[in-house]
Amino acid sequence: MKRRAHPQQAGFVRRFFAFSCDTVLAAFLSLAVFFAYNETAARLGGRTGELSRLARALEEGASARILIRGTSLSLSFEVPEGAEAEFRTAFVQELRKRLTEEEFAKASGLSLAELEKAYPQVMDRFPGGRAKVYLFGGEDLSVIYEFICGYAYFILFFRFGGRTVGKRLFGLQVIDLGGRSRLGWYQAFERTHGYAASTLAAFLGFLQVLWDHGGQTMHDRLAGTTVVRRRMRRPARERVKDAVP
Repeated sequence: MKRRAHPQQAGFVRRFFAFSCDTVLAAFLSLAVFFAYNETAARLGGRTGELSRLARALEEGASARILIRGTSLSLSFEVPEGAEAEFRTAFVQELRKRLTEEEFAKASGLSLAELEKAYPQVMDRFPGGRAKVYLFGGEDLSVIYEFICGYAYFILFFRFGGRTVGKRLFGLQVIDLGGRSRLGWYQAFERTHGYAASTLAAFLGFLQVLWDHGGQTMHDRLAGTTVVRRRMRRPARERVKDAVP
């Protein structure tokens, strides 16, 4: 039987679902921060923000997808077959009226997503009728997700109680194997940063818990932590009832 780093150490399945829940919550938090930042910057610059474009795209019938790959995050739209090529042709024709021959030659080789990013003023004035946003957010959204909201979400929860929202839902807690009552700031950062290492090589760092001699993931090893099961507290009424002979 495999030795465990702690008697109450949690299994892989429960940890997987808790982390998946936390990843989704961190993604939505990142989207909220991104939209707030982008809309504010757009208004100050006299442009249309991504949230406004999203609302317009949804009104025109586009369906949105949030894509999370490893530690990257993007938001894209599915559009009717052939619609993208049709709109790109119209977009390029509009650019021909506005650009010099040299600029137009360079623009002709760009994808539709690149054209929309490079010429937002044309996008804002283009006639409606269908979704015109296919992929947005780009590096700004990924940076907010990877280095701001993602880190803040996990570090703060690990530091103060060791229980993220996902871990609370599944009755789990991150603990320090050195015996400290809670994780230190650097330890919380180290474990969060370790997620990036654990995603390498097809998430082998997460799967390591299945064969590691102490039952730990790569990020657990880096931070000197493990995840344990916590019993759900019963209501006070039930505890009193059991105590009465």
